[in-house]
Amino acid sequence: MGPEVHYAQDVDYLEAVAAPDGVVVRMSENVAVVVEHILERLTRFLADGEAPGPRRWFGLRRAPSTEDLLDRMFPDAYQDSASTAAFRARHRSAMRAEALAAAQRVRQRWAGQPLMYLERQDVDDWFVVAGLARFLFGGRRRSRDVMEVVWLNFLMDRLVAASHPSLSALAQLS
Repeated sequence: MGPEVHYAQDVDYLEAVAAPDGVVVRMSENVAVVVEHILERLTRFLADGEAPGPRRWFGLRRAPSTEDLLDRMFPDAYQDSASTAAFRARHRSAMRAEALAAAQRVRQRWAGQPLMYLERQDVDDWFVVAGLARFLFGGRRRSRDVMEVVWLNFLMDRLVAASHPSLSALAQLS
């Protein structure tokens, strides 16, 4: 019949299930390392404004600046640019500080282990952090960092399914 085929059991995975007053998340060690790296980069960016390295597509596009990334993370609140600029001047530092606080709480409560229990307020922090971290990666479709965005989207999808099962049921109906 041919040579015997063996499949590696070392597959990347991430799953989340509902638990009393929270969610249990389990992931492969490799995914935990990637998520921990992403959290570290987001925290460093929000704290110091250190944008990710200059990854360019054949050197034709400039790397996004700190301001570009903050504009993506905290988009326009108004249609006209003057009102948007005034809103950003009033609120950007507070929004950035709250995002940094959420990232720091996530990092303090999670030690990078492949198994974790998240209380409801922890789940909210993970939504904030995963949602914002996506903007550090993959600003364009051909980005080299697209897998980070895929994992962050998948993480948020699994957290929604585990923390709000009724929303998952609605999605299956459509």
